[in-house]
Amino acid sequence: ITYDPQTLKYYVSRDYNAGGRTPVQFFLNGMAIDEPGLNSINVADIEGIEIFLRDELGTVSRMYQNNGVVSIYTKKVEAKKPRMSLSEIESMLPKSNVIDMYPLGYIKERKFYVPKYDTPERKAVNDLRTTIYWNPKVSITETGEAAI
Repeated sequence: ITYDPQTLKYYVSRDYNAGGRTPVQFFLNGMAIDEPGLNSINVADIEGIEIFLRDELGTVSRMYQNNGVVSIYTKKVEAKKPRMSLSEIESMLPKSNVIDMYPLGYIKERKFYVPKYDTPERKAVNDLRTTIYWNPKVSITETGEAAI
């Protein structure tokens, strides 16, 4: 394999010296990879390299327009066991659309206390309250007067 720094490509040395400028296609674990991607491979992780100078059926050569294949295989990494299970992680997260409600139960109806403001002592003083009690239950007497 020969590297050409002008084109930044790799070539089969025999074809390159004879004037052929069709580059080699690289594969990493069966997937196509470009030349700049080769720099990201850790050399210690490589298990093996296969070099194919000819493509007897021509399928790879036509698809990638190349002359030769360099196939790089990396070592298999054993999957590490997770530190926490999925159910443990889910138990730590807040549950969405759930409200914890603790009702106090049924409370019997009570009579609302209304102080007597219409006493003679109160009528002489201005009413300076900011909040006024309003009772919507108004009854009309037979004489037509409203009784609260």
